[in-house]
Amino acid sequence: MIRIPKHIEHEIRYHGEKSYPEEGCGLLLGTSRDGIFHVHEVIQVPNAQDVDRDRRFLITSDQYREAESIAREKNLELLGVYHSHPDHQAQPSQYDLERALPSFIYVIISVIGKRADNVTGWVLSESGRRFDEQTIHIVI
Repeated sequence: MIRIPKHIEHEIRYHGEKSYPEEGCGLLLGTSRDGIFHVHEVIQVPNAQDVDRDRRFLITSDQYREAESIAREKNLELLGVYHSHPDHQAQPSQYDLERALPSFIYVIISVIGKRADNVTGWVLSESGRRFDEQTIHIVI
């Protein structure tokens, strides 16, 4: 389960809309315990992908390192990644699967015609061959 405060969900939705028609991306900071991920903060990062930005995103190793440093300073964990899918469903693509890290959560926001739609959550399966959907619980 992924627990996201309403204001953070709103921030993720807004970032997806603002990035449209390209994919927007960012990193999720928070805590995890017993398979429950509590998102406390997001860090918006520029999409570093050179081509096909309407269906690809890239977060650089420097961006990951900076987020890890911020997380440590705040006594949080780098939980994972969020990104938008412009004019596509909020389901991981093969591209997403090939680049997924086993300990991360992935939040995907579908943006249809510049309007944020569905938000879904995912973790990589133990086999690494597929994603398993996670329940997202929006908290007030």
